[in-house]
Amino acid sequence: MLMSLEVQTLKPYEVVIIAKDLDDETKSVINSHERNLNIDLVKQVHGHLAHAYSLGIKRASGNLILFIDDDAFAELAWVEKYTKIFSQYENLGGASGRVITYKLNDSGIVVDQSEIRLPPNREAFWRRPLKKLESYCGGISVSGLNFKKPCHDKEEVVLSALMHGSNMAFKKDAIDGVDLDELFKNSRRALGFEMILAYWSILKGYRTLRFFNKEAPTVYHLQHKGSATAGETWRDVFWKHYDRAKQFYRLKKLGAEVSFLAYIVAMLLNARKSTLPKLLAFLYAQLF
Repeated sequence: MLMSLEVQTLKPYEVVIIAKDLDDETKSVINSHERNLNIDLVKQVHGHLAHAYSLGIKRASGNLILFIDDDAFAELAWVEKYTKIFSQYENLGGASGRVITYKLNDSGIVVDQSEIRLPPNREAFWRRPLKKLESYCGGISVSGLNFKKPCHDKEEVVLSALMHGSNMAFKKDAIDGVDLDELFKNSRRALGFEMILAYWSILKGYRTLRFFNKEAPTVYHLQHKGSATAGETWRDVFWKHYDRAKQFYRLKKLGAEVSFLAYIVAMLLNARKSTLPKLLAFLYAQLF
C-alpha cells in the first residue's frame, strides 16, 4: 500500500496510519517510507475498526480524505483521479471507484480481473430506499439493509451511497459531525460504516457517486480470511449479521425514517441460512 502511494502521479499531502498492534516489522516498514511520504502514525489504544476510522478522520488535516486498506494497493493516478473528480463534479461529498481483487503466489502478485460487485436486489417493500435516496442506484433501505438497482451495473457513473471502504474519498466537511465511535461502539467489523458516512453527507446536502469508467480511481485488493467482509466461520457470521441488524438503530439515531416492519421482515428473510448465529446476533443487537 505505502509503495503504491510513494509513486503516485500526485502525491498525497499526508498519509495517516492507524495501528493497534505495532510490532518491530510493522515499524520497520513504516520507517522505510517516511522519507518519501509525510506519514502521521497514530497508535490505537482501544476500540475496534470503527474507532480506527474515527481516529483517522479526526486526525486528517486535508479537505479531501481518501481511504485505502493496508492489504490493497492503488493505481498510479489514484490520488490525481480523485482530486479531478471532486473538482469536476458539483456538490460532491463522497465518491468511490473500482475495486479489483488480486492474490499472491510464489512468483508474486496475480491480478484477478474480477471487479468486486454485488448483483441488484429484487424489488420488495423492505428494500425501499430511504428518503433522499429515491433517485440513487444504490444505498440504504427503510429496513436498514442496502439496496442496489440494475442501473448500478449499466451506467459508468451513478448516484450511489454504496461506497467501498478500501477505495473511497470524502470531503472532510461532508462527514464532519458523524460519531462512528458511538454508532459502532459494540461492533467488531464496522460493516456498513461507508454507507453511514455517505448517508450522513447526503443529509448535509451533498451527493455521492460511484465510478466504473476510465476516470474511476482503481484499487487492487487482497481478499483473505482476515478481511472484514471475508470468512464464514460462526464468529464471522455472527458479527456480520450483528452489523446488519444494528444498522436500523444507527439510522434512527441519524434521524432516518426507517420502518420497523420492513426491518423485522428483512431480518427474518436474511436468517433463513445460518439461522442460529444470525438469530443470536439479532438479539444481541436489540440489547447492545
